[in-house]
Amino acid sequence: MLSRQAFNALLKTLEEPPAHVKFIFATTEVNKIPVTVLSRCQRFDLKRISIADLSQHFSSICASENIRVEPAAIAAIARAADGSARDGLSLLDQAIALAGGAQVSEALVSEMLGQAGAVQIFALVEKLLSGDAAGTLADLQTLYHNGHDPVLVTQDALRALHLLTRLKIIPELKNSATLTEVERSVGVPMAESMPLDGIGRAYQMLLTALEEAKKAPRPMEAIEMAMVRVAYVAPVPALQTLLQSLGTPEVPQKVAAAKPPVEKETAPWEHDEDDEGFLPPHTSEEAAPPKM
Repeated sequence: MLSRQAFNALLKTLEEPPAHVKFIFATTEVNKIPVTVLSRCQRFDLKRISIADLSQHFSSICASENIRVEPAAIAAIARAADGSARDGLSLLDQAIALAGGAQVSEALVSEMLGQAGAVQIFALVEKLLSGDAAGTLADLQTLYHNGHDPVLVTQDALRALHLLTRLKIIPELKNSATLTEVERSVGVPMAESMPLDGIGRAYQMLLTALEEAKKAPRPMEAIEMAMVRVAYVAPVPALQTLLQSLGTPEVPQKVAAAKPPVEKETAPWEHDEDDEGFLPPHTSEEAAPPKM
């Protein structure tokens, strides 16, 4: 948060620092640091920590502190941390305090984060991809009346669709240790049965629905309308799949060359249309004067 003038004032100290002093600068906007300062520093780019590493770290802390916690709750906290160990530890402390000495469960973490349960989200996504609009709205209303924000529910549905896409493209991912028991028991069979094009369409439409919900006076209504659109469009197979099922050959990629345009016959004489004596040539025998 230093201004350019403050950096210039610090520059002399950075050029000749005392032997016992080490400066550590941390920023997410390295482009705003003057080049004169960057050239006098060692730069270390910190990356996001993976969910697997965060889960292992949080589990070891709970084990050393004799805190009972469900593995699914640890995974939920690791996902919510979004690669930050500090944010994840803050969420873990909050969950432990809410548990009050009891076991930290996935339901408690989901309630703390304002998220719906994984089973409910996968049930909602399955009805979406199957075209069950009435069932989708019923599940959404149930989540809404239980206190869940429809925007957060949509974000959870997007996360589930993204997981289904990865499971569809990378089948060996089903053996990953980062998957929760619900994701492995419910998500993996769903990914195997649902078409990839439908999952992709649902993701794009719900992503657009999030922006619409932010501008809508009633976000719940905007989310409901988007869910109905997804339920009617997602089950429709792609055009290529329909053609293959009907036994129709695929549409060729190259369009046949169009016929060359007919060349206009050039008159064997020249004329000036501005000339007062100009008369158009006779184009039919009826208009031509009789031969003498």
